[in-house]
Amino acid sequence: MDSSASPSDFSKFEQYINKFPTNSMDSLKDKYGEYFDFAILRSELSIIYSSTEFHKVNIHELWIYLKSTGLSDSLPQVTKLTSLIVTIPATSAGTEHSFSCLKRIKTHLRNSQSQNRLSDLSLLAIEKRLLTTVQNQNLFYDNVIDDFTKKTRRIDLLYK
Repeated sequence: MDSSASPSDFSKFEQYINKFPTNSMDSLKDKYGEYFDFAILRSELSIIYSSTEFHKVNIHELWIYLKSTGLSDSLPQVTKLTSLIVTIPATSAGTEHSFSCLKRIKTHLRNSQSQNRLSDLSLLAIEKRLLTTVQNQNLFYDNVIDDFTKKTRRIDLLYK
């Protein structure tokens, strides 16, 4: 959907009372037409736009308000739209970043390692900024060394 004229853009609700965002609705219809009844959605959105009771800070706040007040049953199409917007991320940058990090980590030489180790290495690569912040603390290395010294590294070998 065109973010400049989104039906859920709270800053434009007062404008939408006079001029309904038909271009955004058409875009929504093209992508998600099978999931909505657009005649009902349009009338429910008109109610949302005209009442200041529904003008919230963001779409998540509106979704929580609809669920907590029981209005989700009265406005099912708007509830479905808010659920869709809250569920689908605005960008896929986080996911793409995770896969990029995983691709760098899982090389041909590391295919033999366990899934836990791969998960731990990918978490370290993805959260590199957080790790750098933690490493800058004075006690970080002492705590890591203490954790390793607590573990037993002895292997009992039995000969028959």
